[in-house]
Amino acid sequence: MATRITTTVPRAIGRLPLLAAVWRGVSAHPEIALVLGLTVLGAFLRLWQLGELPYGFHNDEGNVTLDAQRILSEGWIGPFSKLASGYPIAVNYFVAPFIKVMGPGTLSVRLPMAVLGIVAIPLAYYTFRLAAGWR
Repeated sequence: MATRITTTVPRAIGRLPLLAAVWRGVSAHPEIALVLGLTVLGAFLRLWQLGELPYGFHNDEGNVTLDAQRILSEGWIGPFSKLASGYPIAVNYFVAPFIKVMGPGTLSVRLPMAVLGIVAIPLAYYTFRLAAGWR
């Protein structure tokens, strides 16, 4: 009887085909639903008021913007930033297209880091899952 509850769609959900399909997917693959839910929650927390919090445009973000603009104009500028006292700048090559499309600003510098953080959620889950098992 317990398997019937998880495999059948409740009547209220059964009336809406999209919700019914989601319910069937969740009941058939609960681990995938868990990872998807964690990723959606993480995306919401990372993207909520991304352009406003923390307030202002900070030194590191300014350095990233200047390096990204230099990458866009010159191409390869090397692996280290002169503005950041020799700090590695591989991520600035990822930020540069966002700045080219969105223009220099707070959101265009913070959004690529948020995207990397969102992508890291399911990757981290499955890495820990492989290392430690389900429980």
